[in-house]
Amino acid sequence: MLRLLIKDITVEKSAPKQLLIHIRWEGNACTDLILTLPPNIADRLRYPAAIVDRVRDMAHHLQDAEIAAQFREEGQCSITGKPYTASIIQWIRFRYRIPPPSLKKPDERTAAIRLYAEDGDTDQQTSGSSVHGEADDQGR
Repeated sequence: MLRLLIKDITVEKSAPKQLLIHIRWEGNACTDLILTLPPNIADRLRYPAAIVDRVRDMAHHLQDAEIAAQFREEGQCSITGKPYTASIIQWIRFRYRIPPPSLKKPDERTAAIRLYAEDGDTDQQTSGSSVHGEADDQGR
């Protein structure tokens, strides 16, 4: 029945994420409606800056599982409504380029670098051609 009363409908995009709908009725009366479109999936699933900043601060001294456990203890849920897990925290770190924690003491890091240099491992780099050459020699 409603189709009999409507003469035509015009839809125009008035602003980003907003539509303007013009309805012209059979009696030449006009009605204008403004419709706001929902945010796209990327905007709906974007983590708030406060969460990203907290992960960035905690990532200096906690591992992903420990950060997730702390968020769960506080009763926080992820954007999708699920409890935080280590993989969710890992995704946040990847997405916002947050480096993993460096849990070694400074003197342990320099000792590991020194051992690596003393072993001479830096001189023994294999190239792709030498690996293929050895495989060709064994096949003959």
